[in-house]
Amino acid sequence: MIMEKYIETYLETYQSFPKLNNVKLLWHNGYWDGPINGVCNVDGNKCWYERIEDWNDKNQYPHEDDLSYGDFSPPWNRRYLVHKLSKKQYETILARHLKFNSMVGGHCDYDEDGKRTAFHYNDKITPATSNQYYQEQKREEPYDPSPESEDLIIGWFEE
Repeated sequence: MIMEKYIETYLETYQSFPKLNNVKLLWHNGYWDGPINGVCNVDGNKCWYERIEDWNDKNQYPHEDDLSYGDFSPPWNRRYLVHKLSKKQYETILARHLKFNSMVGGHCDYDEDGKRTAFHYNDKITPATSNQYYQEQKREEPYDPSPESEDLIIGWFEE
């Protein structure tokens, strides 16, 4: 993965950056049991967020036979590192996202309340357009949205 080096570089130090409380997810690029990475808005800036740590990476859930288990839920699920995108980076990511939305669907987008939109085929988005998108994507160069410098990292947040 492109971002592995990014994660390795900052995994032990990301908490030295400010914790952000005003992050609004716009869309996710990767998703596995929740967003992995994508574009967010922080104080009017278009930024990239990247999953840097899951709670269960370093912690263990109590055993369900443990009487103190109750309805245990961890204090956080995932933490993400956030960096500002240059105008060129954002334009590239946005173009790819809009192509995805027009050929596959807008189910990676988030509404004003932070809820992920639902998937549905319609007159313009069909199984054929979805297949075409993924065939074309296989021929594209992978895009690396890593920060162009450490100065662009603005903080981290958790969900």
